[in-house]
Amino acid sequence: MTPPSGVTRRGALCAAFGASASMLLGACGGGDDGGDAGPTASRNPDVAIAAVEEIDIGGGIVTDDLVVVRPDAETVRAFLRACPHQGNNVDPPADGTIICPAHGSRFNSADGALLSGPATTGLTKVQVRVEDGEVFPAK
Repeated sequence: MTPPSGVTRRGALCAAFGASASMLLGACGGGDDGGDAGPTASRNPDVAIAAVEEIDIGGGIVTDDLVVVRPDAETVRAFLRACPHQGNNVDPPADGTIICPAHGSRFNSADGALLSGPATTGLTKVQVRVEDGEVFPAK
């Protein structure tokens, strides 16, 4: 049997292999570090997320699913750790920037705003409150 014009057996095999590899890699593409962009850690308003003293002024910390930042001595903010691009976990803040190591999206650590993509939006804000030197989910 003669293959269609211009198609070799090697070309057909390469195309089939390429399609299989694309499907396999596509299934892995979202990453399992961020997963669903919805809250996943305990959001019990009576359970502290962190102690304020653990968060350096101008810096921040990460928990399983949050980035908690302290832009100044009086302000504590939190964002979902899942990058809005594909849900991978972002790194802890450094030098005023939060970076997603998967694809390089960059966010302002003070307010979670997008600095550069491929993400098209900033980090998702999570409401928190400070009581007795500890950070809690908002009630």
